[in-house]
Order: sequence, then C-alpha cells, then structure tokens
Amino acid sequence: MAAAKPIAVTPAQRAKLERLEALLKAQKYQAVIKEAQPLALEIPGLPFIPNVTGIAWAQLGDQEKAVTCFKRGLTLNPDFPPGLVNLSTSLRLLGQIHPALDAARRAVKLVPDDLQAQCNLASILYAAYKPDMALKTLSKVLKKNNKTAIAHDLVCEIHEGTNQLDELGRAVKSAASALGKSAPIIRYWAAVHAMRGLDYQSAVDQFDTLTANDLPPVKRPKLFEFRGKCLDKLDRSADAFAAFEQANAAVLRSPAARAAANVFLDDLQQRTEDMEQATKPTWSPPTKGTSSPAPTFLVGFPRSGTTLLDTILRGHSQISVVEEQPTVERVVDALPAGETLDDISTLSEDTLEKLRYIYFQELAAHQDPLADSRVIIDKMPLNLIHAALIHRLFPGAKFILALRHPMDCVLSCFMQSFQSNPPMDNFLKLDTTARLYDLSMRYWVSSSSLLGIQSATVRYEDLVSDSAAATRPVFRHLGLEWEEDVLDHVSTARSRSKIATPSRTQVTQPLYTSARGRWQTYQSQLEPAAPLLAPWIKHWGYEDPA
Repeated sequence: MAAAKPIAVTPAQRAKLERLEALLKAQKYQAVIKEAQPLALEIPGLPFIPNVTGIAWAQLGDQEKAVTCFKRGLTLNPDFPPGLVNLSTSLRLLGQIHPALDAARRAVKLVPDDLQAQCNLASILYAAYKPDMALKTLSKVLKKNNKTAIAHDLVCEIHEGTNQLDELGRAVKSAASALGKSAPIIRYWAAVHAMRGLDYQSAVDQFDTLTANDLPPVKRPKLFEFRGKCLDKLDRSADAFAAFEQANAAVLRSPAARAAANVFLDDLQQRTEDMEQATKPTWSPPTKGTSSPAPTFLVGFPRSGTTLLDTILRGHSQISVVEEQPTVERVVDALPAGETLDDISTLSEDTLEKLRYIYFQELAAHQDPLADSRVIIDKMPLNLIHAALIHRLFPGAKFILALRHPMDCVLSCFMQSFQSNPPMDNFLKLDTTARLYDLSMRYWVSSSSLLGIQSATVRYEDLVSDSAAATRPVFRHLGLEWEEDVLDHVSTARSRSKIATPSRTQVTQPLYTSARGRWQTYQSQLEPAAPLLAPWIKHWGYEDPA
C-alpha cells in the first residue's frame, strides 16, 4: 500500500493542532473534543485529529466513542500506527479481544522498533490468555531498553495475575534495579507483592506512600481496592470500607455507561415482574438443531464462590469448564424481539435453531480443543437472569446454583473491581448492588419454579468448610462418579494459565473461612442494603441479620 500523502496545513492550522495536543497533555478532554470538531472539518484528511479525539473519549471512560474516532482516523490512513495502538487498547477494554489483537499486530508490523506498540501487543496477548507470549514480547522490549517502565509494569501484572508470586518478587526487584526503588510504580508493586505474601501491614504502609496522582488512571482504583483489602484483613473495617468507596469513586465511567447500567436494572425489573405474574407456557419440544448435548450452566450472583466451585469441578476427568464468556450474551443480542417470557415463547423453531447455532459457535471459540469431556459447564454467574431463555433453547439443560449469604455477596461485589459493562457497573454503588441482587434472585426463583428447571445448589459456606460433602450431590446431579482429585483445587488452579475472575488470588490458596460472615463487621455500612436483602437471608435459610 502506498504511503499516505502528506496533508498540507497552514501556519494557523498548525497552531490549532498544537493547541489540541497541549489540551490533551493538560488532560482537558472535554475541551479537546469541543475544539477537534470544527478542526476536523477544516482539515478533513488528517488522522491525527480523530485520533486525539478518540484518546479524549477513552480518558473520559467512553471506549465505544473512542473506537468510533480511531476507526474514522484509520479510514483516512489505514497504516497510522498510533491509531492502531489506541484502537486496540479501547477494543481490549470493551472485551473485543480478537479485533484488538489484529490491530495491535498490524501496528507492530508497521513500526517493529516502537516499544510502546510492543508493550501494547503484550497487554492484549495477556488479555487473550497468552501470558507466555506476552512475557516473551516484553522480554524483547526490556532487552532493547531496560528502563521501559510500562514493560516492567506489565511483567509484574502478568506474574501477579497468573499467581506466579516468586516471579513477581523477582520482577519487582528487576524493575527497582532499572527504575529505582522510589519510583511510584515500584512502590505500588512492592506493596502488591507484600499483600500477596499476606504481609498486610507492610502492604498498607507501602500503599500509604502513594497518592492517586502518582499512578496512571487505570491503576488508581486498584490502589484503593488493594489497600482496602489489606485493611479488611487487619480488622480495620471502617477504614477498609472508606477505601472501597474511594476505589469505586476512582473508576471512570462515561455518562453513557452509567445510563446503560440504569437501563439494565430497569429492564431486569420489568422482566422480573412479568415472570412473577406469568402462567406456565406450553412449548413444543424442539426438533431442529439439538444434536449437540446441552451444557450445564453454573450460575449465581457474582462473588458467591463460583470460581472456587468451577476450579473443583474442572478437576474431574469428565468435566470441561468454559469460564465467563459471552455465550448466552451472543444469543440475547440475536433475539428478534425482547427477552420477556412472551417474547421467547413465540420464537419459531427455525429461530430457535439459529440461536442454538449462535450459542454453540461462541462456545466452541472458548472451549479447550483438546478436551474430551462428557460434561461441558458454561460458567457465567449472572446467566441466572437468562434462565428462561436458556431453558427455552435447551429444555433438558441442568443448572448449578452457587449461593452465599446475601450480605456477604453484596459487600464482596462492592469491594471488588470488575470489567465495565451494564450489570457490573451497578456494583460501584451499594444501593444498586443490593437492587441487582434482589432482582436477579427474584427472576431466578420465579423462572426456575415456573419452568421446572433442574438445578443443584451449593452454598459457599458449605464449600469452604467441607468441599467433599458440598459437591458430591453436584456430581450426582451431573451423572458423574466421584473422583478424589477434585478436592485438590489448589493444584488445579495453579495449572491454569490465567483465571479471569477477581477470585484468582483466593483459589490458589488452601480453603479458608475468613470470608464467611465478613458482613458482620460491616453491619453499619451495610444498613442501607438490609431492607432488600433481609427477605433473601430468610429465603435461603441464613440467619436473620438482626
């Protein structure tokens, strides 16, 4: 492809472009967007302008608008490396990993000596569950320039995220040697390493040497979250809760993302109320597209012990688990109308066949190609709000419901950072977290009762106190013989290249019960959630919070 022709600009236009760049450096993102609009009309062929606009939208937390801008710039010059790097970053944050990887690789091919492009590729390789390839790429970067801070940061992130704590310690020392022990990113990772080594006081002391402005925006929520978790371990609950509030306040969410979170809750409330008033539908047994056996669906409210249960289940020789992938979400996106019971009751046989095909295509994209298992478990906790749709597609599908004390569930979700999407963005506030719990459980209870869904229930509290007793009924539910190896969940967890949930730090440890009943030390902070959660505490047979 021929190189793009240079765009002629006047001295006055160059001054405007320099001002745009200065506004971006000053983090005046709204001003960038405002001034870029007329300038893009004035100099229509310059990819720099939509690229700068995209960066501004990305910094404001609106990755979708950022992607639109980056793509617009790439239509002007498909071989514009900064646009490809920025596009891949926003696509990664939106969970669109494969397109992100394509863009990142194109950028590296165009500028093979650009270390930023190489680091960006490494971060996306890691997001694509390829940590070894990511580390190999970063090793090349550090050989070229051992003072590349972003590369050291990513090496530490990968080792922490894959539970390689000895390697994390060595990476922190190597980074400190290159960048100096006083560098903020070194102090951050030294604190994280202390936290992962269970030295919580030392971790807090080191976190306290940092301010939010010492770190890039993406790390600021983690600074507060990790500090809060250490304070929780030190029984400083009031300070811990304040840190979790700081963490959630530091998360950037665009107005569009906040609006989408509200729309999600309102839609779920409408579907829940419809389900609670519905009568049992009369569906004909499916006849098309049913040759593949239905998977089992592992559901539950987030932070209910689903990752621990998943790890125990995948220790069985006849089970393969697909962890938190958008299999059902792809089906929801393809629905011709909505997802009310009336909507899914009127789906034609041809449409159901098409939807099952979409489901299995997405499932296949995330399955282990070497797995030869009798039982495929699709683990996505909040699929419990799609139980009726799943049952419509796969009437014989089995479910496993993970439960945990409602107060502990809601507290843990509020304490934890999640990838931004409409459901998870509700966890940034305690009241919307409690509302989501209430609606999710109302939907599950009403739909599973109305439709006669087959399910086995596992309580987190039972799982951590006697995992064998808690899971034997699950294996019987799945028609599988008991295997003792399933109890060695630590070995199973450590054999995984990456665990894509916030529980990765817990499942590599021996079973512990310290998280059981944690809510009791936060009763005053959780008081606003009590009216919605008290009925569920009673319904699920937990003790009354009073």
